[in-house]
Amino acid sequence: MSRLAARDDVAKVYLSDPSGESEAEARALFGDRLAAVLPSPEALFETFRPEVAVITLEPPRTPDACAVALEAGSHVLYEKPGAVAASDLARLAATARSRGLQFVCAFANRMSPHLRYAGELVRSGRIGDVWAVNAVFVARDRLVKGWRTFGGGWLFSRARGGGWLNFLGCHTVDLIRAVTGQEFTEVTAFAGKVHGEPFDVDDTDAVSFRLSGGGFGTLLTGYTLPEHPGLGTFSVYGSAGWLITEPVASGSAAVTCHAANPPLPESRDWTVDFSSGAMVDPYALLADAFIRAAQGGAPTPCEPEAGARMLEFTAAVRTAAVSRQTQPVGDPGEGDDRMRSSQRASQPRRPCK
Repeated sequence: MSRLAARDDVAKVYLSDPSGESEAEARALFGDRLAAVLPSPEALFETFRPEVAVITLEPPRTPDACAVALEAGSHVLYEKPGAVAASDLARLAATARSRGLQFVCAFANRMSPHLRYAGELVRSGRIGDVWAVNAVFVARDRLVKGWRTFGGGWLFSRARGGGWLNFLGCHTVDLIRAVTGQEFTEVTAFAGKVHGEPFDVDDTDAVSFRLSGGGFGTLLTGYTLPEHPGLGTFSVYGSAGWLITEPVASGSAAVTCHAANPPLPESRDWTVDFSSGAMVDPYALLADAFIRAAQGGAPTPCEPEAGARMLEFTAAVRTAAVSRQTQPVGDPGEGDDRMRSSQRASQPRRPCK
């Protein structure tokens, strides 16, 4: 909410707060711009027709709220994972496309400048055809220690859409798609627990996968650091060079690209915007890109199907881990078309509500 409150083009805010736990914070942040507080998403969208909706509910409740918002004609930014089943998000993505609405999952890491730069290099063919990807992202085990209560408990409940891949590993899963411009087609995996707590979801995953362009990759990710916010590596190897960076949204990440043609190997500090001198906040960049896309002045920051593609991947990983057999991911026949996002016609910017 703080990032939206900081925007001067957010004119009015309507809050659905069934628990009553968010109203005080919203009033402190938005002041007089908080025009109404309602008991449910249904009540909100029956009464008002806001231009954009930001939905932050636990996975089982998110699809219904998104559906109500889309039916009312609102552009939607929703918190990941967004659902328990990929099919729910796939249906919502189809609805959004049919109505010309933004349906954006909060995969903020793809907005980090160093990762956008990496994606531009890879997708432009600078390192040739993608032959292999290696991704590692691990984070602190603090959440595991408080698993019964953290996030209301859903983060460690399979029935409620929890698990490491769905909650945090999903960012790196999405990055593989965003950077390469390709889809996952097959996976084989180990997924389980390195911690001794009795929850029923994975806390660590080791995955091998194949991409729609024919390349292969590996992903190691989990709650496997003692009291550390997160670290990792992200490498893409191609027929004409390779690229190495980090899959995290903050920190002094570097992008090093080795290729037969420019750019030469390059490293720089991406944590500060060179034009403004401000510290980079990927979530603020995502919110800005979402608002601009909703106003018609920019392409979408995240294609509508991204959330569904991530959940297809995690479902295939879990099945592969249990069966010890390679599993297909979603519908490989759709190929790279699933990554193409349409650009809305440019319109003058106006305040949102």
